[in-house]
Amino acid sequence: MPTLRVNKDAKFKYSLLEKYEAGLELYGWEVKAIKSGNIDFKGSYVKPIGNEFYWINGLITPVTRGESDYDPSRMRRLLLHRNEIAKLQLLIKAKGVTIVPVRLYTTRNLIKLEIATAKGKKHFEQKLAMKKKTQEQKLKQELKGTGY
Repeated sequence: MPTLRVNKDAKFKYSLLEKYEAGLELYGWEVKAIKSGNIDFKGSYVKPIGNEFYWINGLITPVTRGESDYDPSRMRRLLLHRNEIAKLQLLIKAKGVTIVPVRLYTTRNLIKLEIATAKGKKHFEQKLAMKKKTQEQKLKQELKGTGY
């Protein structure tokens, strides 16, 4: 499963609870753009509308500028099983739980979006995670020169 893009903000801003695999309803130019890496997760989220889930604000910029009738940040429908849709709708009714896109990857020549139910971290929790990460990086850097 080659990963095409990872949403680094999702792991930093949220505590991920459960992960799900969802297919995407895409146009041909979007598939070409995704495989060439023209995608941005910034500000994107998953929202239920009726009995379906949509990926909103996922920016996919086209490879060529030839077409003018495209919307790079349009709503894209997620393809999920009925039981997954029912479970996700129950989970997001809980206070503070949301659904965020985690990564985009390919499976058997199909483009999949990994989504996760998540709870938002408080600002001090984000700072603690950042501090812990920098300490681990410093420790690795110091151990690198000693041969361990």
